[in-house]
Formats: sequence, structure tokens, C-alpha cells
Amino acid sequence: MDRAHELRVLAPTTLTAGIGLYVLLPLGMFTALGAYAVIPALVLLYGSIIVSLFLVRRRNILIARGGTRFLSLAFECMACPPFGVNMVRRTTLGLEIAEPLPLAAVRLLDATGWAKLRALCVGRIEDALQSVAAESQEEKSLNAQRQRLLELDGGA
Repeated sequence: MDRAHELRVLAPTTLTAGIGLYVLLPLGMFTALGAYAVIPALVLLYGSIIVSLFLVRRRNILIARGGTRFLSLAFECMACPPFGVNMVRRTTLGLEIAEPLPLAAVRLLDATGWAKLRALCVGRIEDALQSVAAESQEEKSLNAQRQRLLELDGGA
């Protein structure tokens, strides 16, 4: 959640870039407005991307991955502006989530949602059990995971 709060600063610039790319640019290209909409669209789009990149770098959002990761992100965003509009998504792709899915689901989902997810997870484990050798270490591990899932209470 701390990382999500860090990325909140990118919301206004992402919205501004989206308006430039998905509203003003099409207006300029497909209506009589022409350059009166295209030029502001490009200024909004690239200006927002530059400000977002500055904020990402200044707040060290990607520092854990090193400078090359930031340079790669900067190049992608400037070379292909839709990547800039998806800056929040692009920066979160590399973040690791420490909380296991079942524990997060128990905490975040209502009882019905948790029951559906648990059934899906148990089904996946049972599918995996069909393709492992009997009495193997992998089978024991999968059975233990299935049992832990079945024992988790979703706050019902």
C-alpha cells in the first residue's frame, strides 16, 4: 500500500496525458480544428510524460531496479506515448508483492468472492496434482497447499 501512495502523484499527469492523446489529438486529426488541437495535444501529452518521469525519478519509485530500468521506461514513454499514459501500470509491473494471494484475498474479498477464488485455486491445484508423480515431494507439497487453502476462513 505504501507503493500505491507513492504512485498517486502520477494520477494527474496520467489523466492529462490521456486527455491529450485520446481527446485533443483525435479532434485535431479528424475535425476542422487541425493544428489548433494537435499542437496543444502534443504539448499536453509530452509535457505530462516529462513531468511524470521527473516525479518517478525524483521520488525514487524505480531506484530499486536501477538506473537502466528508469532509462528504459523513459525511452518507452517518449518513443511511444501510450506507454506514457500507462505510466502507473508500467511502474507497478516490477513491484513485488510480499503478501500471498490467498491471504490478500481473505483480507480484501467478501465471503462470496473469497469462496469463488478459493474454489478456482483448489481446482488449479487439483489439475496440477493429476500431472505429478504419486507419492512424490511435489504431490505432498500440492496437497499441503490445497489443505491450507481449504482451512483459510474468508470472514464468513
